Amino acid sequence: MRPLVDKTLQSTTFRDDVDFMQILNHYVHTERCLLLTTLFCTIKISNYSTTDTHKNSIDIVGYFLQDNLVTSKLEQITIQTVQNLLHIFLYKNVFSYKDKIYTCTKHSPNTMSLTDTLSNIYLSVWQTRILKQLRQNNELFGRYKDQIFFIWNSSNAEDLNAFLQTIRDKFPTVQFQKLIRSSVPFLGAYIANRQGKLFSRVVHHPIIQNYTLP
Repeated sequence: MRPLVDKTLQSTTFRDDVDFMQILNHYVHTERCLLLTTLFCTIKISNYSTTDTHKNSIDIVGYFLQDNLVTSKLEQITIQTVQNLLHIFLYKNVFSYKDKIYTCTKHSPNTMSLTDTLSNIYLSVWQTRILKQLRQNNELFGRYKDQIFFIWNSSNAEDLNAFLQTIRDKFPTVQFQKLIRSSVPFLGAYIANRQGKLFSRVVHHPIIQNYTLP
């Protein structure tokens, strides 16, 4: 399932910080869409691996597959079979802590690769509300796992805050923090809109050792 998900979401996914900067530079210098009033917005999903109940997650996977498969099968497996297998995986997934057995009530442990795929599917449906608005003005959008970056040219920061609050109110299962400014850090980079010109530099994480040349 992961190859299908990755291919489907490729156009709205940043592979890493280098990919992000290349896409941003193309948007700014080739498409020339950076304005004096352009704002940057970053979103951090705080419950990336625990967004919703098992039932809702399984239902959304079904809708996603129906929308993106040419036939009703993923290779030789029907959508219903995929959902049945997910049901077993999610509801039977247990772990122990201090001699007690627990089950996950939302998604699955973030150490499992399937969790990342399920989260990507869930957020791809959620983020369509943002994309629908941004595409009206050819604005850049991308996500790297639980981090989102997009450009806002439509209006001012107050309108963007109101827009995101509407999404938060309609879809409270996705919890997030946002930053709206003309300069933001994102994926190891600091970017700024300085009177319609892009400025960028590397940001070093305070607890990660910097690379040095011998």
